[in-house]
Amino acid sequence: MDLAAPNGRHLIRLYPAIQGTIGNCPYDRADLMETQSGAALYHFQPLGGFVKDSVVWSPDSTHVAVYTHDHRTGMPLVVQVSKAGVTECSLPEITLPHERQPENAGRQWQSWLKPKKWLSKSVLLLSDSGVIQERKGVDASLVYDYTLQITFRTDGAGILKSTKRVQFERDKSWLKRNQQARGRG
Repeated sequence: MDLAAPNGRHLIRLYPAIQGTIGNCPYDRADLMETQSGAALYHFQPLGGFVKDSVVWSPDSTHVAVYTHDHRTGMPLVVQVSKAGVTECSLPEITLPHERQPENAGRQWQSWLKPKKWLSKSVLLLSDSGVIQERKGVDASLVYDYTLQITFRTDGAGILKSTKRVQFERDKSWLKRNQQARGRG
C-alpha cells in the first residue's frame, strides 16, 4: 500500500505481512520512497507492525510520522525530508502526570503514543493512551488518554509543547465483568 505525501514527491510504502505480525498488523515493513525514481530513502524499524492509518504527513510534506505497534505498546517514528536527505527526528521524553506518582511505578500495562495530525509544518498532535493496573497484581485497570503537541526543530529534535488530559477513569468493562462474575450483572 502506498501513501503519498501531499506534494506527491514522496510516499510511504507499507508491505503486507508474509506471516502474522505482533499485534495482528496487516503490514510488517515500511519504507520512505521517492515517487518518481522509486528509490528507497529510509527504512522504518517497526516495533511490531503497521496498519492502514499509520502514516501522517505534514501539510508541506517535510515531515512524516509513521505509527508502529504491538499488542501492548505503540509509538511514532518521525522523519524530516529535505533536499539534503532524510533526518530521523527525536521524540522528547514524555512523562504523563500519573507517571510522576510513586504509587503508579510498575503498573503500566499498555501504552500507545499515536500521531493524529500535523497542526502545522512542524507541530504534531498525538494521542497518548493506555491502561495501568489499579493496583499491582489486580485485574482492575485505569484507562487514560492525553493529547500532546510536539514541535520539531529544523535539526529534527522534538520539544513537548503541551499535554492535555482527555480521560483518566476506571475501566468500566472490568467492573461489568466483575459484577457478572458475582451474579449482580
